[in-house]
Amino acid sequence: MSLSHHTVPHGLCALACLALLSPPAEASDIHTISTRNDFVALVAGARLSALGVTMRIEGDGRIRGEMLGTGLSGRWHWQDDLFCRQLSWGDRRSKEECQTVTLISQTLRFTSDAGEGQSKDFWLRR
Repeated sequence: MSLSHHTVPHGLCALACLALLSPPAEASDIHTISTRNDFVALVAGARLSALGVTMRIEGDGRIRGEMLGTGLSGRWHWQDDLFCRQLSWGDRRSKEECQTVTLISQTLRFTSDAGEGQSKDFWLRR
């Protein structure tokens, strides 16, 4: 039994084509950030952006930006090899969350639950 091109969903085909066009990150382009000094040097003066979120992470422990059109603020500190932060936006306040930080080319990946949870990628723009 052969599959005709009509049995493959168009979305799946588009994803497969996109994957072929996007080169994989080289191992040398992936760096785990494990110290506060390395993290501050990386984010100093940079804007981090993801879908619906832009923010700046300051060396003095402040976070400021915007999430879905609402002001975003927060505090952060470094604990062992983790970035720990608490955010507020609108009338919401998150619990403190400690995350691993990985630099992949020009993208910062924050992974919740000390690296065991979900990841969120931010484009690092200077």
